[in-house]
Amino acid sequence: SLGQDETMPEYPNGVGEMMKFISKNTVYPKMAQDSNWTGRALISIVVDSTGKIIEPSVSKSSGYIILDNEALRVVQLMPDWKPGKQNNIAVSVKVTIPVNFFKDKKTENSISENVQKHEYVLTETSLNYFNQKFINNQPKYNGSEGSFIQNITNKLSLIVKKTGERYQGYVIMKFDIDEIGIINNPELTRISGYEFIDRTFIEVMNSMPNWIPAKINGIAVLKSVEIPVYFNIVNMGSYVQSEILLTKNIDNEIIKPQFKGGNDALQKFIKANINYPTECKKQKIYGETVVVFHVDKNGHIVNPKIRESSGNTLLDKESLRLVTSMSNWIPAFKNKKSIDQMCDIRITFGRKNKIDKYRKDKYNTSLNYFKMATNSFLQNNFNEAKVNYKNAYLYNCLYSDALFNLGVVYLKLNQTDSACLSWKEYKMHFNDNKTEELIKKYCSN
Repeated sequence: SLGQDETMPEYPNGVGEMMKFISKNTVYPKMAQDSNWTGRALISIVVDSTGKIIEPSVSKSSGYIILDNEALRVVQLMPDWKPGKQNNIAVSVKVTIPVNFFKDKKTENSISENVQKHEYVLTETSLNYFNQKFINNQPKYNGSEGSFIQNITNKLSLIVKKTGERYQGYVIMKFDIDEIGIINNPELTRISGYEFIDRTFIEVMNSMPNWIPAKINGIAVLKSVEIPVYFNIVNMGSYVQSEILLTKNIDNEIIKPQFKGGNDALQKFIKANINYPTECKKQKIYGETVVVFHVDKNGHIVNPKIRESSGNTLLDKESLRLVTSMSNWIPAFKNKKSIDQMCDIRITFGRKNKIDKYRKDKYNTSLNYFKMATNSFLQNNFNEAKVNYKNAYLYNCLYSDALFNLGVVYLKLNQTDSACLSWKEYKMHFNDNKTEELIKKYCSN
């Protein structure tokens, strides 16, 4: 993270020119326009010490692969930047760029000037949240949102010491601000699942300066504050990449279930406890399964079943045994309460090179089906599009856009019930507001 004697990279002639470049070069895909697909893709890049853009990736999806790919394409067209500096020496720095796809030109590709000053983007969502929570008669942080986030970033960055080490999650910080602005009773009402990270967030609360207290009729009063925080930190070797966001109002958002300790801990559990069937090893049978299950409000795993088979009964059976043997998860979260929520896990059997080929073959087959379906859709051949979108998803259940698009095709064919089934299945695994709106509009139950 950057300090007072360091500067962020800069697009030639500033943010305004960058947004003009994005607007001029972005091609809103016709299929997305016809289907009223909108959204914002956050594209992460590293501006190296020579100003070149490297390591472009989608750090937060728009919800549609076709829009994410267009955002990536545009960002990779950008000219060299003015590199960031540390103690007047050019260094590599991570930057996040939002690319918007909205039909309302007033909101398309607008960005806060703060992108020039920080290693994160202060989105409209987080800014609105911050202002709503801490102005008027509410307690107010004695500083900017940037300094608040930077405090969190600095402490979390000390945790990731090994190259490639990554932690990602979501917490809710809660504390009281007394009449003179002192923080009392810090706690996490939503834990991350990483014990040492949870301790770090407690330290963040304890180390904060005094706040400006809440007031009623001009008189300072004690007031509780809750702040939801999303974090994603990874040690890239030469620097620590971090994304810290104060999320929007979470009253209607679902925070997905999580294995205690996060995905790294889950993968360690699988590696330590999986029993590759002897018969399959001898016959060099390899493959992958996807097991789907519910995590109830107490964190228990309920009703595990195979959603994507490996094609071998023994491998499928071992996958179910492994999932059933897991201890309780951190349950899903909505409206500040734990809820029942569906989850899935991909389990692999075989050497890495074999699995890589297995995955590549499955992905390519699914991708071909998806391309054929999209071409059929654009030619108004909806029956053919239906068959191919269905094949794309059935062959690779990670191809979530195929399932969503299948619902759109069903709607074009006036098969509303089937459209609703597709969107409801999509929503169980890939919850987003767009799907929720379609279900409310077209589905009676």
